[in-house]
Amino acid sequence: MSKTSCTDTRVFLWCVPRSASTAFLKCMSNVPGVQVWNEPYTMAYVNGTLLNPSFLPENTKMTRARQVLTAPTPELLKILGNSPRGKLEDSKLFTYSWVKDQLEATVEEGKNCVFVKDMSFSVSGRHGDLPSSYRHTFLIRDPAEVYQSWKRIVATDMLRSSDEGSVDITTDVPFFHAEAFFKMSYELWKYATEIKGDIKPVVVDADDLVNHPELILPKYFKEIGLEFDDKYLQWDASQDVVQEWRGCFESTTVGGFLNTYRTAFRSSCFSPSDNRKIDVTSLPADVQKCIAASMPFYEAMYEARLTAD
Repeated sequence: MSKTSCTDTRVFLWCVPRSASTAFLKCMSNVPGVQVWNEPYTMAYVNGTLLNPSFLPENTKMTRARQVLTAPTPELLKILGNSPRGKLEDSKLFTYSWVKDQLEATVEEGKNCVFVKDMSFSVSGRHGDLPSSYRHTFLIRDPAEVYQSWKRIVATDMLRSSDEGSVDITTDVPFFHAEAFFKMSYELWKYATEIKGDIKPVVVDADDLVNHPELILPKYFKEIGLEFDDKYLQWDASQDVVQEWRGCFESTTVGGFLNTYRTAFRSSCFSPSDNRKIDVTSLPADVQKCIAASMPFYEAMYEARLTAD
């Protein structure tokens, strides 16, 4: 397989879940010459955990989650059967070595930039296996916002439960280590700082991005070496662009139907947040636990973020 040309721009956007990352990816799909990837390492991670019967075989909650998530409803099967694949590929292909080979390959004809949106947790303990030619950037969000949204997704999209309050995000999906999402992002950020000692990894806070995209995006583009145009602040609401993405067909298609990606897939711009102050003490105990574990890492990265001033 042909390897990368040094003239290509290659960028990772490492994220925590529920941080407007898919809207960011759709925004980047609007930029000429950019080849985008949607969470290839996350699919490799899922193949090694959720879809690997030897992972936590004695854990009853893992067994329950595996039973639910590996048995698509008739509606989801219909969606998968009727959806075009475009450039998306079969989930079974996604191993860590396969993903690395793909990301090191020569870019598609007519493209001069590879932009990969992925979750930091998916490469925890595997930093040394990442492609060496990429610029590392990071997307964070207030942990109180992240974990409230994550709890809803775990209940509705993963466990198919209407009783959100009965779900414990620290134990009910044990292949995800929710309390450590920010810790793993912080560790990757520090690793990127060490391996790219002369280039400071870019950090973007999701609230800054969605509330002031006209200020944050030009700075981000400058940092990664792309020319910015104001027209990138809006894009077509159609989901057709997803067919041009690289990534896993099954997870991308199902996520677009469920709450995971639905809003982002239908977006045409960044939607401002309401900036309301969240009373953390009023939140469920599992959410509070995750927030408390995450705040030191979030605050450290927040201090290094691109600012909107």
